[in-house]
Amino acid sequence: MPASATLQTPSCPQIHNLLLAYFYSATLAPFYSALDTQTGWMFPSIYGNPLGLDGLVSDVIRPALEKAGIDWHGWNAFRRGMATNLHRLGVPDKVIQAILRHSSVGVTQACYIKTVDSDVVMAMQKLENATSMQLESEDKKSAGRLPMM
Repeated sequence: MPASATLQTPSCPQIHNLLLAYFYSATLAPFYSALDTQTGWMFPSIYGNPLGLDGLVSDVIRPALEKAGIDWHGWNAFRRGMATNLHRLGVPDKVIQAILRHSSVGVTQACYIKTVDSDVVMAMQKLENATSMQLESEDKKSAGRLPMM
């Protein structure tokens, strides 16, 4: 795909740093040097091309979720969860539409932004706390090793 046809997907520093820590692990470091630049693929294959969605799930997402004791429920669940959590954080629906690349904000509102019960909110807070604790631990172990945003 020509560079002019590619779209960038923004990422928050916390996710960026978690990905760097994962990709710079001893077994994967030789394959993921593209993450050093702003123009590299977020999930490159060992050949330097973008990793396909099936490969991303089997090589990256499932192992990380299994390690955390979380089941993978597919891409639609992932996108609904993203839209719902962004909405709860106060992100405007039009911005969520753009992130999900929907042609209509109505699709985003009707199909992707869901009402959240208190159990789900508590679970997401636990995940956020665990992620923050993991980042703090990684920062202490690798002081000066990982590039930080």
